[in-house]
Amino acid sequence: MNIVGVNHGLVLLFTHIVFSLSTTFSSPLQTLYSSLRLDSSTMNSTDPNYSNDHDSSGHLISPDYGYLPIRSVSLMFTILFALSTAVHLWQALRVRAWWLLFTVILAGGGEVAGWYAREWSHDQPLNDTPFTIQILALILSPTPLVGALFITFGRMATRLGQRYSRLRPRLYSRIFLTIDIISLFVQAGGGSISSGNNNVKVAQIGSDITLGGIIFQLVALTIFAALLVEYLVRRNRDHPIRRQNVDDSERAAMLSGRLGGRSVQIAAKRLAIMLCVSTTLLGIRAIYRTIELSDGWNGKIIKTQWLFIVFDGVPVFSTMLMLNIFHPGSLLKSLEPLEGAIPLDSKA
Repeated sequence: MNIVGVNHGLVLLFTHIVFSLSTTFSSPLQTLYSSLRLDSSTMNSTDPNYSNDHDSSGHLISPDYGYLPIRSVSLMFTILFALSTAVHLWQALRVRAWWLLFTVILAGGGEVAGWYAREWSHDQPLNDTPFTIQILALILSPTPLVGALFITFGRMATRLGQRYSRLRPRLYSRIFLTIDIISLFVQAGGGSISSGNNNVKVAQIGSDITLGGIIFQLVALTIFAALLVEYLVRRNRDHPIRRQNVDDSERAAMLSGRLGGRSVQIAAKRLAIMLCVSTTLLGIRAIYRTIELSDGWNGKIIKTQWLFIVFDGVPVFSTMLMLNIFHPGSLLKSLEPLEGAIPLDSKA
């Protein structure tokens, strides 16, 4: 594959995207003001339905959201996720980490679609289509991102010493990815029912199904976090769960610095930091989504915009950025020369 050609194409593609978005976003204050503010001369404040359709500032309230999505915030996240995803694509191609294509990059693409749909809703607050797109995209997209953490930990445990792990490293991918996929389908089914039905009772059923999928994922993420912490503590204190053979001892010695290998130590530390921070961020997002849907489809939490931005948009993007900085493909590649390591392009 011609990486230079791919990089050049990516630069042109995302330059075009950023340029197109920037033309709309060139004067943020003026654009936001003209888009949000209703002409006071056309307002009929005596209309008894007016207070139900507009907020205290005169902005039209979308009946789907319960507020008007902020254009500047939606465009900001669209651009940030697009740039992060583009960098991830380049990083994955550079180290031939193909498993990142259907995890991190898939998640990033979904976030771009979801946040752009929210910007679309700003222009057409009464249009159900962008609302449906953003509901499905932003609920489902973090799921493959969680899957990337499962795969990364399994491969890290293989390289840094299996004897400290509660489970066999390959089981992390098999068990938790299976749970992740089940959760994905459950959330997708619930989201499609909720967003595509005007019947309140049916929509609530869909919301409950989605809630079940998110709780299922949250429980799995919590168990995964406990296993991750146990592994890191045991390895740091050299308290293995299982005995190991001589070859593994030699490899563990090298990793601990007794035979050198400082670059391996640095890579291992960065992987640990990335996994801990990312798991925490996605856990916060899952807790928020659980509380949000528990409050009901027409609850106060789901109709409060700043809560969604702070506890969904920020944690998910921060996770994407964390994986850009501490890229799992590159860091795992630093451990690849070790005996018994799984190649990055392996299907294991």
